[in-house]
Amino acid sequence: TSIGNYAFFRNEEIEEVSLPSTLQSVGTSAFYGAALSSLELPQGLTTISNSALGGIKKLTEIEIPDSVTDIGKTAFTGCTNLERVTLPCSAVLANSTDNYNDVFYNCNKLNTLYFTKGTGSMPDYETVEKEYEQQIIGVQRKIDDFCKNSHRKIKLKTDF
Repeated sequence: TSIGNYAFFRNEEIEEVSLPSTLQSVGTSAFYGAALSSLELPQGLTTISNSALGGIKKLTEIEIPDSVTDIGKTAFTGCTNLERVTLPCSAVLANSTDNYNDVFYNCNKLNTLYFTKGTGSMPDYETVEKEYEQQIIGVQRKIDDFCKNSHRKIKLKTDF
């Protein structure tokens, strides 16, 4: 199941939505500028397209399921009240740096990116300490890319 491109684009009447557990993809600008104050993304979702959840001004936090492997450029751009994002490290590491330059552009209140292991191919961090350190350095570089347009530090937290 997917939500098509521009399905709820700038829909200021939609304040709440219940997404099906079968949802796999959220299309380009699907909810851009919607009046949502919260959004629960289902486990099983794999793709969040460009600007899919951008411009949602009331959104303060979001948890991206571990099943997500592809996050499009500008996926959350303009979510000006977004403070905390939980996302799978596997999605971050699965994409090239270039795709992440503007993911959180103009998310002026963003102060915490909390990374989970995700479901992608990741080293066993508990037993491969050196690889773990290298991956954390890679994640830190990704955070720097996430926040390149911001003049403040973003807290990095992980569950591994």
